Amino acid sequence: MSGTNRYEWGLTHLLVSPRLRFIRHLLLIAALGVISFNQTFHLLGSIEGITGTIVYTTGSMTLLFYLSLVYFNIYVLVPGFLLKRRYTLYAVYLGTSILLFLLLQLVKEYSVCTLWGLPALRNSYTNIVTVLDIVSNFFLNLICAAGLSFTVLMKHWLSGAEKVNLLEKQQIQQEVENLKEQVNPGLLFKILNRTAALSRFEPEKATEMLYKLSGLLRYQLYDCARGTVLLTTVFRFLENYLSLEQLYSANFSYRFETVGNATGIFIEPLLFLPFVEDAANRCNRQEGAATAEFVFTTTENRIQFRCRTTGAPAARKKSFRHIIQRLEILYPEQFCLQLSGNEQQRESLVELEIQIRHV
Repeated sequence: MSGTNRYEWGLTHLLVSPRLRFIRHLLLIAALGVISFNQTFHLLGSIEGITGTIVYTTGSMTLLFYLSLVYFNIYVLVPGFLLKRRYTLYAVYLGTSILLFLLLQLVKEYSVCTLWGLPALRNSYTNIVTVLDIVSNFFLNLICAAGLSFTVLMKHWLSGAEKVNLLEKQQIQQEVENLKEQVNPGLLFKILNRTAALSRFEPEKATEMLYKLSGLLRYQLYDCARGTVLLTTVFRFLENYLSLEQLYSANFSYRFETVGNATGIFIEPLLFLPFVEDAANRCNRQEGAATAEFVFTTTENRIQFRCRTTGAPAARKKSFRHIIQRLEILYPEQFCLQLSGNEQQRESLVELEIQIRHV
């Protein structure tokens, strides 16, 4: 994760995570405390004979007023009106709350000066200077409250987006699991029908087909139930699948090759089967001979799969929609899929490269 992505993730986590709610409120209260006591020092600091008790008491009262306004906005106005899209009522109630807050500030100033015998901070509470001060403070507090409301809205939006993404991911994973649990049913019916036809005249060939089919089903029932499987078992499964296709169709021929050391490497099951199935199906649909070459190259950090077909139509990316979704979940930004072909020469090439995650 890059530095920028780590920072964005941390900010989003701070705004959304329920575990960090206490820290969010603590930071908000600390910021309001700094503002409140700074205003108090600026207001009373120049008065002769002022004591710390007066300053801290006044600052605490200012902080209490700010907290009341802010939390009333967060817990009453925003969920009650803004999130329900009742924007006019929200603006009216927020403006009224800010005016009440400013009036309480004036009452606090007057009460502090009267209670402790301090000189008046204002010559008059009804002159134009006081009115302009109230108006400017009103808009200043309105902008701050709107910014805080936007932060709350963003938190709700991020939470909602996170839930939507989670649901979408769960739905895709469920689709992937459903796909993982099935080997092409068309092949199963073809092999059983072919076996029934051969059982009388070529029983040895029928036995071989059933033996290979049992290996496919055993892999589906047991190995695919695990999260990962050995890459060597994947190779055996694909070879069994291709040999069955060849036994069924006399026009289909293939070459299967592995390069490199695949011992001890684990990978998710049935990642490569959709590409092998697609190649076999495109070859079998042709009246003439068609061939497919499958080459796996394994290195320390990656697996490269190449599938070249000759005499068959080119591969289409839409045929691999589900497996691409699965790869995006399992190997985000760690795989590369490329398709190329020549329709006139009836050649097609599918290349898939996956970075290996060492456990």
